[in-house]
Amino acid sequence: MKISPRLFLSAVCAASLGFAASAFAGTVTYKSEYKASKNKNPIECPPDALTLFRTSVDYVGQSDLKRGDGRQDALHYGFEAGQRIPLEGLFGGWPNKECGKWYLRLGADYERFDFDTSNETRLPNTLQSVAGVIALEYLVKGEVGILIETRPGIYFEHNINDDTFDAPTTIALAYPIFGGDRFYLIVGAAGALMWSPNVIPVVGALWHINDQWDLKAYLPEPRLVYKPSETLQFWVGGELAGGGFKTDRRDVNPDKLSGAVVTYTDIRAGAGITCVFKPFTVDLGVGASLQREFDYNRAGERFRTDPAPYAKLTVKAEF
Repeated sequence: MKISPRLFLSAVCAASLGFAASAFAGTVTYKSEYKASKNKNPIECPPDALTLFRTSVDYVGQSDLKRGDGRQDALHYGFEAGQRIPLEGLFGGWPNKECGKWYLRLGADYERFDFDTSNETRLPNTLQSVAGVIALEYLVKGEVGILIETRPGIYFEHNINDDTFDAPTTIALAYPIFGGDRFYLIVGAAGALMWSPNVIPVVGALWHINDQWDLKAYLPEPRLVYKPSETLQFWVGGELAGGGFKTDRRDVNPDKLSGAVVTYTDIRAGAGITCVFKPFTVDLGVGASLQREFDYNRAGERFRTDPAPYAKLTVKAEF
């Protein structure tokens, strides 16, 4: 089964929008009914971040293409901004967790890949997207536990037309299992017109091993995280980057690649450091791009690259 990376990026940039399963109990401490009966004071819930910004840039070094004599490197950058609007009383407050609230999140996202390719004319030199973000989400103490999100927009090379519209959509939730508050199953589904297949499952897990270690086994950025303090984290893990795009019509051999839909995938492994200085979070990672792929699924053509080093910087702000 072909897995399109755009699905996972749409699903909240897991790191940015956090499939933090604690929304269902994980890091939330609830008072027992006995204690609550003795203390009638309402629980003071911390305010959720309502204004969100994220920007990132990464570079993959030059590597050989496995077809022909071509070589290529890749520069990628993106920017996203969003605003949460409280929805009081939605669904009667279900699932009624302490400090749990429903929000409508509206925003915009821009993403672009630029490729410097030598000795190969069949590949695009740019892939980019401009999309709106519409999401319904349930938060508990700032962590997302239920997510319904769509990103309608244009996914193109340079030219925009009716064929460049798509709306990647994700539905997912985090659910505690094993009767505790440390292990969560993340389940859902996502789909888009330019993906192949058009709908695929979303499955992952989050394990709070202890106060200093977390295992985040879900895409797009699975990580094992060590937290020596509240402001510093070290991690090892991977990343799945890319998306589905409509390329321009141009003179190319074979002709079936002209104006074709392409799925671009970048599979990475690396390590990094995260610094948290609220409201800002800075994440720096380095490692290897194990394989980049241009899959013209509908045209039956595929191009892959050899491994290459990569570096990535992400800055987030939440107010």
